[in-house]
Formats: sequence, structure tokens, C-alpha cells
Amino acid sequence: MELLPSLLSTLKSMDPGTVDQEYSVVRSKSLLLKKEHDLTTEVGSLKENIKKNRYKDILPYDQTRVVLSLQTSGSHSDYINGSFIQGASGDCKYIASQGPLSSTVTDFWRMIWQHSVKWVAGELVPISSSLWARGGLHPGQVASLLQDNPDTQPRGEHTNSM
Repeated sequence: MELLPSLLSTLKSMDPGTVDQEYSVVRSKSLLLKKEHDLTTEVGSLKENIKKNRYKDILPYDQTRVVLSLQTSGSHSDYINGSFIQGASGDCKYIASQGPLSSTVTDFWRMIWQHSVKWVAGELVPISSSLWARGGLHPGQVASLLQDNPDTQPRGEHTNSM
């Protein structure tokens, strides 16, 4: 955490033009890697899924996206804007996702529940569909938030694919 204040200080002192240039370089390299590795974002681009993306230009790769298997009464979709990320050992150890929209909060918690996520970290973390807080949530806190919502209860068997 000590690096964050240093990074923010450095970014504040940088010329905005430099930051724009660096962003353009990262974006170009990202597009080259996407082509080189045949990465696609077709599922996130589907009409029924577009509304589930916080940002229209940040979509999960089809090859690494989180596929939801638990069905809820309000949704029969397996889509969430989330991707598995390899850890240092090469195993899928992390999930990166966008902060949920009010319409995707249930899907977000389905993902957490389905993959037995132990910690949620982010700049802003949802603690209910209308309340946001800074920091992470412990599984006990997640369980207490989920227990009163029937749409977030597991249905049938599921396996942890991570």
C-alpha cells in the first residue's frame, strides 16, 4: 500500500500529454496481443450483454471469461464482465471484474458464491445493491448479505473451477 501514494503523486506531477501517450502505447500493444493470441470478445458484445458492461470498450476475452452457472429467477444468462487471471504459478487464482451496475449486483454475487471467492478488493466494493463502501469484504460479511436474498442462494451442485 505504500506504493500507491507514491504512484498517485507521480501521476499528479506528470504532464497530461505524457499520460495520454502512455495510454495510447498500452492500447496499441493490447490490440496487437489480442490479434496475436486470437482473443475474442464476442460474448460481451452480444446485444443482451452490452447493458451488463460498465464500460463499452472493456470486455472480457471469451477465452478467459467467468461463465456463471448458477441460475436465478431474474436472470438466465451466464454472462458477467469478469475474467480469470493467472497467478504467479500459472494457475487461475484471481478474478478481475468491473464494479457491478445496479442491474448486475445479483450476477456479481453469483460469481462470488459460485467460485468461493474469499476476498473482494477494489476501490469501491458493493455491500448492498444501493450502498457502496471502501475496502474488502470478508466471506462472513458476504454470507450475511447473501442469506436474505433468495436469488443469491446456490441451486444444486457446483464445482470450484479455480
